[in-house]
Amino acid sequence: MLTRSFVLIPLVGSVAAIAAACNALGTTDATSTTATPIISTEVKDSTAFPASTSVLVRAHVTDAGLPVIGAAVTYAVASGHGRLSATTGTTDSLGVATVTFTLSDSAGVNALAIGAVGVTDTLRLIGVIGEPSSLVAIGGTTATIPIGGSTTLQVKAIDRPGNPVPHTAVNWSASGGTLTATNTATDGSGLSQTTFSATTAGTYLVTAVLPNEASLIFTITVH
Repeated sequence: MLTRSFVLIPLVGSVAAIAAACNALGTTDATSTTATPIISTEVKDSTAFPASTSVLVRAHVTDAGLPVIGAAVTYAVASGHGRLSATTGTTDSLGVATVTFTLSDSAGVNALAIGAVGVTDTLRLIGVIGEPSSLVAIGGTTATIPIGGSTTLQVKAIDRPGNPVPHTAVNWSASGGTLTATNTATDGSGLSQTTFSATTAGTYLVTAVLPNEASLIFTITVH
C-alpha cells in the first residue's frame, strides 16, 4: 500500500500580513505614496444655481481609484464673491471632505479651489438671476399732479438677493383715473412702467403686482 505523508509548515505572522494586504486593496491613507491623486466633486463643473444659493460641496480624494483617508483639504474662493463655511477640512473614511459654498449675491462665475495630497482642483459654479420675488419703486411711491396732468410710475422686479429680473410680467390697476398700460413686462434692466392721469381731483391708488409674489402701491394726489 502506498502511504502519503504531509508536512505542515508554520507561517509566522501570515494572518496579519494577509489582513493588512486586504485592507490595502480597499483604501489608502494620506501618508501613502500617491502616484495619481485625484480630487473630484459630486457637483459638476459649470452647474448653474440662483445667485446667493448655498451649495453643499462633497470633494472625493482618491489615489489610483482608492479613497484617501485622513487627508488635509484646503478650500479657497478663486473668483467671484462667494463665501465658505470653512477653509480647511479632513477626508473621512470614504475619502470625502465637505464644505458649504455660498455663491455671490450677483450673477456670474464663482470658482472654488480645493487642494489635497499635493494637487488642486477648481470647481466653477454659475450664479444666475433667480425668480422674481419683489418690486422696488423707482422715484418714490407718491406723486402730486394737476387735474388733467399725468405721471409715469416705474418699478423694478428683483430676485431674492436684489438682482434685476428681465422679461417678467407686471400687472397694474388703479382706483380711478386712467392707465396707459395694465399688463407690462420688465425690460432688460428689470424695469416696467405705466403712466397715470386723471381729470377729477382726489387721491388715487395705483397698484403694481408681481403675479403670485408681491405688490407695490403708489399714492397719487390730483388737484
